[in-house]
Parts: sequence; structure tokens; C-alpha cells
Amino acid sequence: MSDEQSLASSLLKVRGTINQLSSMRLIVKKTFAPIDLLLINLKEQTEGSSIEVPKWAGEILVKNGVASPQEDSFDNELFNALSRERMQGPLHLSTLKKDFYVNLRAYLQTLINNVSMDHTLSQRFDKISANARDLISYRTQKLLNLASTASLSSELLEKITPEEQKIIEGVGKIISEWKETILGGI
Repeated sequence: MSDEQSLASSLLKVRGTINQLSSMRLIVKKTFAPIDLLLINLKEQTEGSSIEVPKWAGEILVKNGVASPQEDSFDNELFNALSRERMQGPLHLSTLKKDFYVNLRAYLQTLINNVSMDHTLSQRFDKISANARDLISYRTQKLLNLASTASLSSELLEKITPEEQKIIEGVGKIISEWKETILGGI
């Protein structure tokens, strides 16, 4: 694995861990008694109530059928991001949330796990993963163009994720070194 791949992988892992500590809202599907975990204490909850818990705990509750996520499905967020990117044209980026790729990776992993348990979800997984690949392809083409022509303006930084910033910085450095090698300082 190259240093750049290792850096990107490490960045995603760290940001993924931080993301697991952020909160998520759930709708309780089954009444449950108080739960005392190491880091959180949940009071007794009744069916239909809304609770906010760290994502890692919410995922356990969802997996065990005790609750369901209150947020809109990530399917919609991915579809909207892809639609916005297509409309922007070849030289302009739409804005992505800073944690978009972390959420995408976690969502795809959840889908993979669900498909292994319920094969009827494989068609949905195929559609979602195709949309993810399309979005990444669109943005990568635009990022490469920006890396060769632009510096990281505050406007650009608002539109990109930390992972994309690393791509622009890394590719920009390679392009600058290449230009210097070819042109020899002229």
C-alpha cells in the first residue's frame, strides 16, 4: 500500500471512529427496560418514543430490531448528491457534507451485511453502489482538473470533504513537481 493510500485509509478510519461517536435519532419499535452500557445509560423506553444515542449504540439497537433510524435513508442523500453533481457541469463542484464519505462507507458496509442476510436486497445494493461509483467518478474528474489549475480557495474548501482536499493537495504536488521537471524553472 502506498503512503497516499495509507494516509487516505487512516483518515477514513479516524473520521469513521469519530462519526460513530456522533449522535443519531431513533424511533423505538419495542418497549425496553433500562439499559446500562459502559458509556451510556438508557432509561426505559416505550414503543413509538424518540431517543438520541451515539451511532454505535443506535446501530446495535437497530440491528436487534429494538429501534429504527429516524433520519431519512442515505439512499436519498446519495441520489441528491449525484443529481447535484451532474447538474454542476464539468468544472464546478457541488457541496458535500464533510462527513459524506464516512457515512457512505458505513452505509455501504451496512448494506453488504444486510445483503448477506437477505439476498432480496442485492438489487438495491447494486443500484446504491453504482450511484456511489458514479458520484466518485464525477467528483474525481473535477478534482483532478482543480488540482492542476487552482489553489485551495476558501470557497472550494467549503464544497469538498477532507478526503477530497487530500486528493487535490497530493495531485497538485505531483503536477507541480512534473512541471518543474519539464520546464526547469522557466
